[in-house]
This record gives sequence, structure tokens and C-alpha cells, in this order.
Amino acid sequence: MDFMIACFEAAPAHLHVPLPGCPRKVIVRCVEAETDAMCSFVQQKANKQWLWLAMDKTTRQIIAFHVGDRSRDSARQL
Repeated sequence: MDFMIACFEAAPAHLHVPLPGCPRKVIVRCVEAETDAMCSFVQQKANKQWLWLAMDKTTRQIIAFHVGDRSRDSARQL
């Protein structure tokens, strides 16, 4: 994994927030995500529900999920 240590005396101007007092070194890792969708039904087959998942490519941890239909709008909400 690629790790980068960044040191800031003050927050970059575009953030408009103060940095926490401690620690001064921050470890940043680039996260690559994969998405997947799976289908199930609730009570009857006509009521299909889709589970949309976003997973970290390296660790396979779930980053986000959304339950909805199989539309482009549901994919955006993920």
C-alpha cells in the first residue's frame, strides 16, 4: 500500500477550517473502490429490492451501501 505523510502548518486556504492541534502528521491513503449490486425480494417476488455496495478494493471492507431499485438514481445515491 502506498502511504503518504503530509505536514501542514495551517489548513489550505480552500478548506476554511482550522487543523486539529495534534497530531501534525497525517497519514493519507488512496482508496480504490469497487461497486456491486445484488437482488432480493421482500414478501413477494414482485417487490424486488437491490442492495448496492461500495467496497475498498484492497481490504474488501464495506465503505457505503444503498437499498433501492436498479435505477441510475439508486446508483448515484450510493
